[in-house]
Amino acid sequence: MNPIPEHCHHCHVDCLKDVVFLADLDENQKSEIMHHAVRQTYRKDEVIFREGGPVTAIYAIHSGKVKLCRWDEEGTEHIIRIFTAGETIWEGLLMEESSYPYSCVCVMEADLCRIRRDDVKKVLADPAAALRVINFLSRELLDANNRISLLNVSAPKARLAKFLLQRAEHIRSDVITLRLSDIASSINLRPETVSRKLKELEQEGLVEKVGQSSLRILDPERLGE
Repeated sequence: MNPIPEHCHHCHVDCLKDVVFLADLDENQKSEIMHHAVRQTYRKDEVIFREGGPVTAIYAIHSGKVKLCRWDEEGTEHIIRIFTAGETIWEGLLMEESSYPYSCVCVMEADLCRIRRDDVKKVLADPAAALRVINFLSRELLDANNRISLLNVSAPKARLAKFLLQRAEHIRSDVITLRLSDIASSINLRPETVSRKLKELEQEGLVEKVGQSSLRILDPERLGE
């Protein structure tokens, strides 16, 4: 068995429990994957990887929040997805000579483990591990289709409501913590439009503000309507 890196002793490779398709590997396989892992804390607005860069690793998020985003020719930011603690970024991991189609930027200070792609691919040569990847990819495809369908909702209020419900389901919590600008970029609306529609949802008793940048869904059934 490969030794666990010194910087991973405190979690004893437990960060792999958050990587859905690797969680059920045996200890030897986990140690093999984590042998060259690097844990690092990134500052707010720091870039973890850039659009066009080669895919060389997956990132397990221990704390904080990051976003996948890209900028159009006019310099407008478009947020593809937001990741929080317990989630993993592994875009393009299994494709040969793949590159990132967008950048990854910290929304706030974040603590991540960088796990080498080559170490993961070596372990995934095992058929049972490969099958878990296929199951996970199926769920990811469904999630991607849901995000695409979201942008087909024309009414701003309905689009916002659907986004909140999808986000709550994804993070398995009725409390959503996101900046107004991040919500707006995620659903391709202006921040002032999102602010106005959030107030309408509050007045209808469907959501409520919690702290500075969080809100709680009070009535998911009515919000879905």
